Amino acid sequence: MTLQTQTRRIMGTEISITLESEKQASQDIEDCFDIFTSYEKEFSRFDPTSELSQLNQQKTITPSDRFFRVMELSDRIYQETGGIFNPLINLSHIGYGKSFETGEFQSIGQQGNMDWKTVYITHGSISIQPDQMIDLWWIIKGYSVDEVRNFLFVKGYTDFIINAGWDIYLAGKENSTTPWTVGIDNPLAPGEIIATLEVSDRSIATSGTYKRTWKTAGNTYHHIIDPRTGTNPDEIISISILWHHTWMTDVYATVGLIMGKEACISWLRTKNLDAIIITKDGEIYTTDAIEQYNPVFFT
Repeated sequence: MTLQTQTRRIMGTEISITLESEKQASQDIEDCFDIFTSYEKEFSRFDPTSELSQLNQQKTITPSDRFFRVMELSDRIYQETGGIFNPLINLSHIGYGKSFETGEFQSIGQQGNMDWKTVYITHGSISIQPDQMIDLWWIIKGYSVDEVRNFLFVKGYTDFIINAGWDIYLAGKENSTTPWTVGIDNPLAPGEIIATLEVSDRSIATSGTYKRTWKTAGNTYHHIIDPRTGTNPDEIISISILWHHTWMTDVYATVGLIMGKEACISWLRTKNLDAIIITKDGEIYTTDAIEQYNPVFFT
């Protein structure tokens, strides 16, 4: 099987598509990038013309069908996680007010109203309060990966990789007889791999406190905030979750990181999710089901 890979920078991250080299592969890859670009144009909080920005500016919009579906799903996850997933988190108050790529980090005001129950969601109208701002980055990258995955399945592809800033879907590989090998970064030793897994027809997403960090007002921050405390969690520094849907692995990895080690491990068991957790002390914890991926650890 011959593969081809193309990479673009979209949604503030590197997105790579790897497909079997067929006659239409180049055009199909372009169509995949177009899907990601459409999500960026609709859900970017940095683009003043996006639908999300319009909601944050105007406080009421008539949503597109896709925007409504994402908001409805966000509401479901908020309820399911007891508010740990909360799209009202506003990173601008700790400096992340512009795209990470600009390198500009300056505190802007205070954290706004975090009461998700005051967000009004219907198919015909979505409204937020005057002191609220929505950020759907927690979910939208994984959600868009799943749409691209579905597009490629419809096109007849059975072996491919979609990697959107380490929200990854790996399909098939020779009818799943030879899984893809995935490396897990060592968060305490940049450039090193701490483990490998054999993955096929699964999503894997990694959430870490070490990837997007910055300094402002003399303090160091990362891009994950615990909505219960308004602070950066620090017990877990990396968590990788595997499941069938990328939006789920994306969201749940962040939720698990915020929970902390003990609560996260217990929660993963109730969800039957497969995961590798790495703490700030370098300890590695896994769920029992991780053995199905033939893990190899380099510690």
